[in-house]
Amino acid sequence: MVNLQTLPRRLKLYVVEHFGFVDGMSNTLFLEEDLKEVEAEAGRCITWDPSAPLSLVLVQDKNAQEEDSYGSFFVFRKLEQNVRAFRETEIKFADALGLEGKARKRAGALIMGRFRNGVPLVLQDTEDPDRHGKFNRNNFDFREDKEGIKCPINSHIRKVNPREARNEQERKVGQDNRIVRRSITYGKRDLPLRDNLAPEELPTGGVGILFMCFQRDISTQFSFIQKMWANNPDFPLSQTPRPGIDPIAGQGSREDQWWSPVWGRSGFKKYKLPHFVILRGGEYFFAPSISFLKTIAGGPGNV
Repeated sequence: MVNLQTLPRRLKLYVVEHFGFVDGMSNTLFLEEDLKEVEAEAGRCITWDPSAPLSLVLVQDKNAQEEDSYGSFFVFRKLEQNVRAFRETEIKFADALGLEGKARKRAGALIMGRFRNGVPLVLQDTEDPDRHGKFNRNNFDFREDKEGIKCPINSHIRKVNPREARNEQERKVGQDNRIVRRSITYGKRDLPLRDNLAPEELPTGGVGILFMCFQRDISTQFSFIQKMWANNPDFPLSQTPRPGIDPIAGQGSREDQWWSPVWGRSGFKKYKLPHFVILRGGEYFFAPSISFLKTIAGGPGNV
């Protein structure tokens, strides 16, 4: 299970969700100090640029009385997790792919695209963060793994952030429809997160994630990611069989998906995953500027 003490300072603030994975590893960065920390963690050239302009998330607040007043569109969703079903599937999935010993941990990583401590599957087949030296857990793309023989093209992180573009137009779309995402867990568990818990010790409901994201335009950012990527069984385009929907965030019918039993080697096996996450509710909002809130509160002293 994830040892938060071994993570970089910035990652210790992140949530470990109920499936046991560090959440929010690919958050967009706006501050220079965060970008400098990323460069220091990478220890080499930056493969994936996590930076973004403030215009990705801020829009002019037309109801404000002061100049340079900005707000942001906000999406909230309550996502319930069936932790027992996820763990049972990990066991059956590992058996179906013939994974043994430490390699069995790759079953969950194939679904998510990362190991539980955030190490990207596209970089290595083990969760050991020091196997190939120091690297930042967000410093990667999928250009050298187009067939998905390292990280499946249908894994969660690849469906919602494909990180590859065939031309400049696709690159711009991929950058412009990013969201600023934060989430917290809800619900209590009787036992702490541990790798050796039996499935029957894990909850089937009542726990999950309160998903929140900000953006300048819900239709071209959150809704685009959900509809055109996560829920689209034909995305991303590939020479391998139809990817299917996102195994974590996808909404729609499940079908057989193709997975590589041996990391980095061609050859796929079919396996159909069940649903692990249920949408229990949500809403769209506009978060106004501080100057607008002052006007409805009767002045700055009342905010």
